[in-house]
Amino acid sequence: MTQATKYSEHEMLLRPEVAHILRVSVVTLSRWATKGIGPEYIRVNGRVLYPQDKLDQWLADRAR
Repeated sequence: MTQATKYSEHEMLLRPEVAHILRVSVVTLSRWATKGIGPEYIRVNGRVLYPQDKLDQWLADRAR
């Protein structure tokens, strides 16, 4: 099973959705991805998708 196939569409978020959740711009989220400091994402047919569980874990790791 590939990484892309282990997630259903209901567990995936688009970059604008994640930017809204994090209250940052899409540009900021893209820059974080380039620098490797943002939440984990995958590319599927040219689309950037964020697995919900990875976003949740990324947020939990940064909670104070």
